[in-house]
Amino acid sequence: MAAPETRAHLYWACSALSALTLLFLLAKVTGPATVSTLAWVGAVLVVLSTLTLTALYAGCALGRVDLSTTVAGKATLLQLSVAPLVIAIAAATTLPDHYTGTLALLLPWGIGYWLHNLDPNPTDN
Repeated sequence: MAAPETRAHLYWACSALSALTLLFLLAKVTGPATVSTLAWVGAVLVVLSTLTLTALYAGCALGRVDLSTTVAGKATLLQLSVAPLVIAIAAATTLPDHYTGTLALLLPWGIGYWLHNLDPNPTDN
């Protein structure tokens, strides 16, 4: 199992990567290209979804949130985090030039998935 401070550092890295993805998106949208109303709606969805993921990873880094926390029925925070991830990636298709930079959100989500599935109590078999 990773030491708690190592987990925190990795969650901070996930939060920073998500924030950087958002910054690249905002640089793309505020550029000189003509942006349609649909693209603006997509940009707002991407921003809200990415901020949600960034806050989730920061909460995990601070120890206030755990991805294995059951929220609704049997759904955990990790399972529910798929929704903003998919929304961000799908909404990014409405942006000019078929912006695919939000695919970078898959890396922090994958790291979070990996950290979530590390066995906290390894046994010697």
